[in-house]
Amino acid sequence: MLRSLVGSEMCIRDRCLEQSRADKQLPTNSQAAVSIGGDCEQFEWLHATFGEDQLARLLMTSTVTFEPPDPEQMRVWSCDWETDTAGQKLQVGVRPTSLSKCPRCWRFDVRAGAELCRRCESVMG
Repeated sequence: MLRSLVGSEMCIRDRCLEQSRADKQLPTNSQAAVSIGGDCEQFEWLHATFGEDQLARLLMTSTVTFEPPDPEQMRVWSCDWETDTAGQKLQVGVRPTSLSKCPRCWRFDVRAGAELCRRCESVMG
């Protein structure tokens, strides 16, 4: 499974996020909203193992959602790679986030009407 994690994380980060930055669609990865969809074991494994918040932290993005990306709202890539069992394909969409920057931790995760992100709010009590 480590090979699967490295393959999917590298595909999302290097192919999708870095290309969006190179094309001037994103200033930084931390300002990215990522949608991941797919009908494969890799999608199920990522969703079950990490969840949205933990994968967003791993990729250093604002948010990650596990739903098919909408090509009308974001740029979409098809990430292919070979695994031990079979070829895998994820659909990955990237767009700038609509969330604000947290003044405490600098993550782009502040919802409308809030002063801090959810993580900082829980720490500050």
